[in-house]
Amino acid sequence: MKTVRLGIIGIGTMGRFHLSKLGEIKNIELTAVCDLDPERGRQAAATYHCAAYEDHRKLLKDQVCDAVLIVTPHYAHTTIGIDALRAGLHVLVEKPISVHKSDCERLIAAHTNRKQIFAAMFNQRTDPRYRKRHARQAGPDHVDHHRLVPHGRLLRLQRLASDVGRRGRRRPAEPVPAQSRSLAMDVRHAAARPRLL
Repeated sequence: MKTVRLGIIGIGTMGRFHLSKLGEIKNIELTAVCDLDPERGRQAAATYHCAAYEDHRKLLKDQVCDAVLIVTPHYAHTTIGIDALRAGLHVLVEKPISVHKSDCERLIAAHTNRKQIFAAMFNQRTDPRYRKRHARQAGPDHVDHHRLVPHGRLLRLQRLASDVGRRGRRRPAEPVPAQSRSLAMDVRHAAARPRLL
């Protein structure tokens, strides 16, 4: 298998997490990082021995990557993803692929070359609690309460997350800490489903 030259665009919390895990993946060579904060980009480039960019368009133009992982704030996913696909790169984008449905459709429509890989990251699929819950699900709205309530202990509801604000306007939901062991409700379009975080 050929080594894939990877660029990571966005070196915030999740970008740094992905950088720290790259050593566990075979056939990946980190060739570039990109961040709007030049100092953050330079620090990551020095640590991981790769090129640093402040503008994703310059990274794409220099052809130093075969693929990019987009880990920027959600609103930038569409533009950067379309630019990367048009540049002929494989694209992996953190979830959600975009904030609005129309932007998702534009990004998906930009993937026209079947030889290119375009995918979204679903990192919770590797979490053992998430995998157990979904392995035993009977349907899309079924929740296995025996797995969500370990040893008969009810977990405290810590936070209710929603992407719909007052007056029905969409707003970004706050991130819930990954290390949190609480039962949270994820509210999307008036359909509430519990999930273990």
